[in-house]
Amino acid sequence: MDSSIRRTLWAAFAALTTLVAIGLALTVIVLQISKRQEYRIVHGSEPLLDAVQDMDADIVGMMGATRGFLLTRQTQFLQQYDDAIRDFEKKSATAVRLATSPRDAQLVSQLRRHFGDMRKLNDRATAMAKDGQMENANESMLEA
Repeated sequence: MDSSIRRTLWAAFAALTTLVAIGLALTVIVLQISKRQEYRIVHGSEPLLDAVQDMDADIVGMMGATRGFLLTRQTQFLQQYDDAIRDFEKKSATAVRLATSPRDAQLVSQLRRHFGDMRKLNDRATAMAKDGQMENANESMLEA
């Protein structure tokens, strides 16, 4: 093989290798930038997610406290119920403040409406239980 052809082939191989290395470097850079942006988004949303998860836990706590009261008639469950409502209101205010996008605000609003509906059912069931209408109270809790 002629030395000029060999030299041309080696030059083409070197150019191809250089282009592949540059492409690989650019790909790694783009992936790192994307990873940083994703981290910022997730890290920035973390307080809102925590607040919403706490709100959900407060709804579950409220429901459990009402059911505990209906089963045992112990007033300690009413205190747990009040604590869950108070905690929900605090976390709800935090979530409303942190919900910057319209979609997040809408979801927080829906969760607050759901809480209001559940609270009405729980209040009605508790009132019925206090009045001695246990059957009606239990049926009311089945709706929840």
